[in-house]
Amino acid sequence: MHPSLCCAVCCPLIALGQIYTRLNLNWYGQPNNDNDDDFTNVNASPSSRAFKIMVGISVLYGFFIRSIVVDLETSRFWYHFWYVLFMLFCGILIGRTRTQIRKRYEIQATLIDAAMERGGCSHLEDSVPFGCDVVEDYCVSCVCTPCAVSQMSRHTASYETYEGSCFSSNGMTSHAPNMV
Repeated sequence: MHPSLCCAVCCPLIALGQIYTRLNLNWYGQPNNDNDDDFTNVNASPSSRAFKIMVGISVLYGFFIRSIVVDLETSRFWYHFWYVLFMLFCGILIGRTRTQIRKRYEIQATLIDAAMERGGCSHLEDSVPFGCDVVEDYCVSCVCTPCAVSQMSRHTASYETYEGSCFSSNGMTSHAPNMV
């Protein structure tokens, strides 16, 4: 299994942190204002701090959920409650990141464009402040988190040229460039 797919399925926030490092985004998916053009020292950048924050959130969530599942009969509700809350949190961060990637590379939304041609999304244009394409980003992120994360990983790194690494802040080996 490819490292980006493995991280996207098992640890979506860790893979998202690697994408943040490649794109120089902060931990909540917005562009860093500090050193926007300086990609020379990855370990000192604010985006590598975003990777560390994502690892920390993943580890804390794992320990938290494990502590809840001590007695499954009494804690089933709380387990599902925190799981849904965590997945919603992941979906929001992934949706923000998809929006940033589409903005940066000027990628048009595909599903929304097809719906607009059929007149299916025209009623949402007035009620959705950012447009229907942002709605698509959040829907895709919530419906299929691993697919969205692995797609963003593939689009921001050259896995055909450079080998991937699950345990680095940008998901690539040390000799690979930080951003494609």
